[in-house]
Amino acid sequence: MTEVDNNRRQRGNSRLPLVIGVAVIIVIAGIWYFGSRDGEAPPETAKVTAPEPKPAAEEPPPEPAPDIPRPEPAPAPEPEPEPLPPLPESDPAVRQELRPLSESDRYEQWLETENLIQKTVTVAEGMSRGVLLRKVIPMSAPEQPFQVSKEDGTMVIAESSYDRYDPLVETLVSIEPRPLANAFHKFRPLLEEAYGELGRPEEDMDNTLIRAIDRVLATPEVEEPIELVRESVYYQFADPRLESLPPIQKQMLRLGPENREKIKRYLREVRAALVAQEADAGE
Repeated sequence: MTEVDNNRRQRGNSRLPLVIGVAVIIVIAGIWYFGSRDGEAPPETAKVTAPEPKPAAEEPPPEPAPDIPRPEPAPAPEPEPEPLPPLPESDPAVRQELRPLSESDRYEQWLETENLIQKTVTVAEGMSRGVLLRKVIPMSAPEQPFQVSKEDGTMVIAESSYDRYDPLVETLVSIEPRPLANAFHKFRPLLEEAYGELGRPEEDMDNTLIRAIDRVLATPEVEEPIELVRESVYYQFADPRLESLPPIQKQMLRLGPENREKIKRYLREVRAALVAQEADAGE
């Protein structure tokens, strides 16, 4: 059955009670009209009068009958959504949608980058593999340098190093999760198109985004302070298990326990909002 036939059938089913009701009314009216004329007395000029009818035996009261249901009003047609701009021209529409989600000046600075959809997809794809693509979306480095301290002759991350990331984390968690999920669904066709340009199946874009979130949430909880070693120019985690973590999770450890918990709590809310939107869209 075609969709048109199905729609016609549904409309026909919704009108069925009304059709039956009208038919019953017509039948009752016809019986009363024609039946009463058949039982009328002949005109006064007639020579023969009809005999007096015998009184009919008293009939039992009728059994109660169900009501004829009223037809449900036809649902109002949903307004057509505004067409999305072409992917290369989508930045103004994306900024307009996302700008009200946070009042942070740093967030406003993020929105001024070009090719927002394409860069977002590229970063999410990298994060899903545990990779940090710092050059894709420009973020200013913390103003204070990385600091270490010594405890019992071992090097550990100083607490002042964690404080450097406070503005970055506060900006991130200031973005409202539910409207962010709504924006995802609004621009989903463009996100999928950008994902396809990376040589990936477009329909896997949403899975990649969830994998990126789950990769961050899987960052292990560690006992502070975190011990370091310095075998070259850069510091490394002394624990080989931590040093072997994906780059995105090692960065989460460098944020410190409080910032790490804020980001995890925020991403859980974003993930829940995305899944809820997906469920609503499928109903």
